[in-house]
Parts: sequence; C-alpha cells; structure tokens
Amino acid sequence: MSQTLEQFSDAYTRLLISSWSSSDYSERLEASPADVAREAGLEIAPEVQVTLVKPEGGEPGELADYYATFQEGLRNGRVELVVPGEPMIDMQQLTDEDLVEVAGGARACCCCPCSCCVEW
Repeated sequence: MSQTLEQFSDAYTRLLISSWSSSDYSERLEASPADVAREAGLEIAPEVQVTLVKPEGGEPGELADYYATFQEGLRNGRVELVVPGEPMIDMQQLTDEDLVEVAGGARACCCCPCSCCVEW
C-alpha cells in the first residue's frame, strides 16, 4: 500500500479543503481522523494509528517533505495527520484595472493589425 506523491497530494488537498470549508467535516475529522482520511483517499492500513495534529502559526512545510514523513509513519504504524489552520486570504479591494486583467481583458495589442484593434 503506497501512494505516489501526486495521489497523496490530491487526497490530502481534498481533506484540507473539506476541513476548512465544513465544520461538520472538521468535527468528523477530529473524532475519527483515520476513517475520514481514508474517505478522502489517503491510503492508511487499518492497523496504523492516526493522530490529528493542528499546528499553530508558522509557515507550512514542503508537501514532498510531509509526504516522506507520512510514508515513514505508515511503515512505523503511527501517522501524524497534519491539518494546518485555514489560510488567510488577502481581502483587499481590487481596482477596475485589476478586474479587467483578471477577466482577461488585456489592453496590449500585437504588432499586426487584427480585428480587435482595427476599426472597420
């Protein structure tokens, strides 16, 4: 039983997003971390003890490093399932110009005349 980094990343991301977006899911995760992690797609053998860890503050580590630690925990029979707090989103106001760029309304034109820059 071994997941690739990509498979682990997909399942772990699904678990984190669900935990951050649903209080019911988060409560289930705290009550039964192994079962909920398996439901999210993390491959964890039934005999592996899973402990939920919620670090306070600090920068998140590299996913590849956590993957290696997680795999080692699976081999040793004890996994620490790290679920950091919900990331803070910068809620600054976007200007009209910012919104145009986000919507794909680029103002630059190519070097040759095209239908978007030539008035007919």
